[in-house]
Amino acid sequence: DDFALVYDRRNRAFHKKLWDSSTKSWTTRWRAPYSALVAKDGSTVWAEDASGKTIASGEAGVDDASVIQSAIESVRLEATKYYSIDPTDNRRNYIIPTVLLKGKFEIKQKIDIPAFPSGFEPTDNDRPIFIRIRGEDAILDCTECVDDEVFHIHGSSAPWIMEAYIENIRAYADPNNPTDLLLLEYFSGEYKNIKAYGFRRLVVMKTGWDPYFVRVWGMCYPNDSTLGMFHIIPTDYDCTNNVRLIKCGGLVKSTNGWVFRSDDESSHSIWFIHFHTHDGMNGDGALELSQFKGEAYITQQSNITHPKWAIYAPSKKVHISDSFIGGPVKITTGIRPNRVVNSEFITNPSNGNFEFSGASISNSVFMGQTVIKEACKVSNCKFYPKVSNQDFVLQCIPSAAYMTTFENILVTDYSPYDHLKHPCNTLILIGTRNHDFVSGQPSFANLEILSYKTKYGIYIETGNSVGSEADKVIISNARRLKINADGDYLASECYLIYSEVSIPIVFAGENIVVGEDKFTITNNWNNLRFLGDCKFVTTGNKAKSSGTATFSGDGSTADFEIGAHGLVITDPSKIAVKVTPVSSDAIAASPCVGYVDPADNTKIRVKFSSAPASGSENVKIVWYAEVIS
Repeated sequence: DDFALVYDRRNRAFHKKLWDSSTKSWTTRWRAPYSALVAKDGSTVWAEDASGKTIASGEAGVDDASVIQSAIESVRLEATKYYSIDPTDNRRNYIIPTVLLKGKFEIKQKIDIPAFPSGFEPTDNDRPIFIRIRGEDAILDCTECVDDEVFHIHGSSAPWIMEAYIENIRAYADPNNPTDLLLLEYFSGEYKNIKAYGFRRLVVMKTGWDPYFVRVWGMCYPNDSTLGMFHIIPTDYDCTNNVRLIKCGGLVKSTNGWVFRSDDESSHSIWFIHFHTHDGMNGDGALELSQFKGEAYITQQSNITHPKWAIYAPSKKVHISDSFIGGPVKITTGIRPNRVVNSEFITNPSNGNFEFSGASISNSVFMGQTVIKEACKVSNCKFYPKVSNQDFVLQCIPSAAYMTTFENILVTDYSPYDHLKHPCNTLILIGTRNHDFVSGQPSFANLEILSYKTKYGIYIETGNSVGSEADKVIISNARRLKINADGDYLASECYLIYSEVSIPIVFAGENIVVGEDKFTITNNWNNLRFLGDCKFVTTGNKAKSSGTATFSGDGSTADFEIGAHGLVITDPSKIAVKVTPVSSDAIAASPCVGYVDPADNTKIRVKFSSAPASGSENVKIVWYAEVIS
C-alpha cells in the first residue's frame, strides 16, 4: 500500500498517511506518534487523543492516575475497531495504541491494565488488546500510592496473554509505604529505560512468556528475605519462561531481600545480560536461584557483586560467561552440567567461598577460596588468595562416582591484584577438613604451584578414612612445583605434598620441575608413584647434594665413609649416589661405587674394587647424591 507523509504541527513531526486499498481512500488514523497524550497544564491534568479530542481531565496531583487510566482504556477500546482475528484481514496487524506521558504525575492509586478494555466483550478467539506506555520526561511520584502496586498488567490465562510495552519512566516511592512498581501476570512484552527508587519491588512476575527488560534499574527496599527486586512468583497456571534482563540491575537498600529471586520451580531459562549489582549493599544477596528449575545464563560483562551471596543456586544449572562475580557463590549439580567460561570471581573468604559441582569451568580467574566438588572439569584457570591466612586457595572434594579433572591451572599465594604475597595454610586441599577423604581419583594435568609464604602445596586430608589403592591423586606433566616459605614457616614445616591418607600419588608424563629452596618434598615417600621415566628435576639443595672427600689409604681398607648426604629423605631405595675418583691412587683402586650407609642412612659411603695404596690423604673423590623415585 502507498503512503504519504503528513506534518503534525502540534508535535513538529512527520507521520505516515496510509492508503487503504479496501476502501480506496486515505486513512488518517494514527496521525500522531501516540494514540493519547497525558500532560499537565497548571492545576489541570488532561488526556487527549491523536486528533486533539479530550479524553479525560481532572485536578492535577489528585486525579493523575485516573486520567492516565482513562487514556489507556480509551485508546485500547478504539483499537478494537481495527482488530480482527481473521488472518485474511489486514487489520489483524493493527498498530499497538500508545499513551504518551509528559511531565510529572502523582500516582495515588494503581493503574490497572487487564487483557481487554472495559466495554469490550471478547470471544474465545480474541487476543488481548496490547498497550504501549511511553514517557517523555515522565516522572511518577508514587509516595502516596494506597495500593500494593503502581501498574498491574495482567491477562487471565492462555491464550489471553497481556502484552505491554512500557518505556522511559522514572518513578519513586516512600520506602516506609511498601509498594511494587510493576505487577505482571500472564504477561509478555518489553519494559525499557525504567528507573525507580524507594519501591518494595521493582518487577513482580507471575506466569510470563518471553518478556524483555532493558535498562530497568532500581534502588529498592524488599525488607524480607523472601522478596527480590526482580521477583518471579509461581502460579497455578504454567510458569515464567525465557526472561531477558538486559543491562538491568540495582541495589537492595533494606536489611533483607535479594536483587533477583525466583520462587517458581517450573520456570525455564533466565538471561542476565550485562546485569549489574554492587558491592556494599544491604540485603541477603544478589541472585537467589534455589527454587529455580531451569537454566540461568549470566553473560556479556555482567557484574554480580554482593558481600553475602553473589549467586546462590544449589542443585541448579547456571552458565556464566564473560562476567565478573564478586562475592560468595554456590552452584552445585543440576540436571545438566553447569558452565563457567571467561569470567572473574573475587570474594573475601570471611564472607564465603566459591562452590561448584557438576561444572565445566574454563579460562577464568578465582580470587578467594574455591571449592570444586564432583563431576567438574577445570581447565586454563588461575586461583589466587584474596587475603592472608586463608585456610586454602583451591579445595578439591573428589567423588568415586564422578571424575574431577584439572588441566592447565595455576595455584599461587601471590596476588596480581594487590601485588602482595599472602601466606596461607594450603594451596590445594584435597578432601575436607576433619572429614573423610572422599573416594575418587582427582586428576591434575599441567599443574603449576607457586608458593612464597604458604605451608603446604598439596594437602591430602584423611579424617577417619585410611584410603585404598583404588583411590589416587594423579599429577601429570606438572609444569612447576615451587614452595618458598620466605621466613613465615620453618623449612621443616613446609611440604610440597603432605598426605594424611595412604593413597597413591601418581606422577606421570614429563619430568616434574621442583624448586625446594625452603621446604620438604613430602612427608611420606612411600605414597609416591612415578610412571615411566617421570622423576623430579630439582632446583634447590634438598633433593640433591654433592661434594668432595679425601681419605688416607692403608693398603687394606676398600670401604670409606663419605659423611652426611644432607638429603630430604633417608630411604636408601630413594637415593642414588654417584662417585667419581679424582686422585691417581683412587683411580688405580677403581671402579668404585657410592651407597647409603646401612648403619646410618643419613650418611653415604664409597667402596673401591680394591684397597687403595697407603698414603696420607692420597684418595680423593667427587660425589653426587640425589633423591630418585
